[in-house]
Amino acid sequence: MTKQTAISPTYARPTASAAGLALAMQAEGAAPEWVHLLPRGPEIIGRDGRYWRMTSPEAVVEATRGFLPLVIDYEHSTEAPPDADGVPAAGWIEDVELREDGIWGRASWTPKGGERVASREYRFQSPVFYFDGNSLEIFALVSLALVHRPNLTLTALNRRGDTQEQPMKSVLVALGLAETASEVEALTAVNALRDDRQRALNAAEMPSLEKFVPRAQHDETVRALNAANEKIAAQEKASNEVRVNELIDGAVAAGKVAPAARDSFISLALNNFDATKAAIDGMPALIREGEDPALAGAAPEKDTKTLTDAQKATCRQLGISEEDYRKAMA
Repeated sequence: MTKQTAISPTYARPTASAAGLALAMQAEGAAPEWVHLLPRGPEIIGRDGRYWRMTSPEAVVEATRGFLPLVIDYEHSTEAPPDADGVPAAGWIEDVELREDGIWGRASWTPKGGERVASREYRFQSPVFYFDGNSLEIFALVSLALVHRPNLTLTALNRRGDTQEQPMKSVLVALGLAETASEVEALTAVNALRDDRQRALNAAEMPSLEKFVPRAQHDETVRALNAANEKIAAQEKASNEVRVNELIDGAVAAGKVAPAARDSFISLALNNFDATKAAIDGMPALIREGEDPALAGAAPEKDTKTLTDAQKATCRQLGISEEDYRKAMA
């Protein structure tokens, strides 16, 4: 049973809901003093598929105390328009407390209400509570009904036989539990399945950022990386040109390279600096100290057909033919 009602301006669209599927616990022959009002939560699931949340049962207990005493009626009669005979109460909830398995209420029964419970005319109870229509968060209990067909799993008003009727064996087996599993174990397994399903849905809607990068962020990262690589390459090229020029200019000044061959040696050094430097280090001076380097190629005729062993080694290090080297000497 669901009914729209107004209870607190703090909550948007507050709603009252009747619910309560019970498991037998109370000894036969007497109406119980304490009645199970709500499961512990945080997920509260009804047989009809509806569910609510109670993430703070302590707050619900405190809020419910503001409504005490809560009426105990028959079949939610106080939630419907009263007939000519009025709406008789079966009892009253005088106090509430939080226990391990949920919220309980201390009942004071009318003689007729207590008799109907003790004689098993009514075995089950169904609470009415206020909850937020958007978040489905329960925030206060307002009444309790004696019913024959409850919606929530609660400890029943009376029992016959053992201390607890077991949930359906097929359901327990499907949940991977033993046939002797308790109600709390069954509800825990159901809640775990619900949480796993919700996590799977969330993961499908929002991939992990460890495996997913937005395209705009990827493109910007690639652009910045390319710009940084271009800057580094330009700096390395400028630095290499500086050391190449220093090497060849030093070789020209030392008389090892003729000024006319400077550009050729520059190209060789830019292509392979280490090999060019090693070759220049092993080259003899072509210009004697004090001689004008500009006149280096105008020296008296000399033998350029036969290369010395050092000159041949220079050809090998520079990767040029002996003929080209002889032309450079001429």
